[in-house]
Amino acid sequence: MRAAALLLLSLWLPACGFHMAGSVAGPGLANLQIEYQQPYSVLPPPLIDVLRERTGDGDGPASARLVIRSIDDTRRVLSVSPQDGRANAFELISEASFDLIRDGETLLRDQQVSTQRDVGFDDSRRLAADAESRDLRAAMHAELADLILLRVETALAP
Repeated sequence: MRAAALLLLSLWLPACGFHMAGSVAGPGLANLQIEYQQPYSVLPPPLIDVLRERTGDGDGPASARLVIRSIDDTRRVLSVSPQDGRANAFELISEASFDLIRDGETLLRDQQVSTQRDVGFDDSRRLAADAESRDLRAAMHAELADLILLRVETALAP
């Protein structure tokens, strides 16, 4: 009885349109080709990985091309300790610019998205602060991917 209920639930949820957050791209984003040139790095930034994961890049014929022009991650000092002059708060900023091309026609040109977070910094917890910054960057890149895909899906809608 329990197995039957579980089976019924697993069949019903996808039928009603439910899916885990970030797990499936909309139908207009299936097989969106992601292009990004990064001449001085071996690994692509997390943003590119998230975009490829969410769109099924390379799984079939491309419906359109998403050309990532730039990805910039910056860190800016927000406040300095009056005692020792060291930074104790930073602002993390992630920005990306992109174009969307379908059938040789540019649908979106020079689009820009950005996100920012404030982070406190305690010099006595340097390793934890570095790990927190890395985790925040990954979350910010996932947010950038969501913003980009929202614009792309809107532009590709019939």
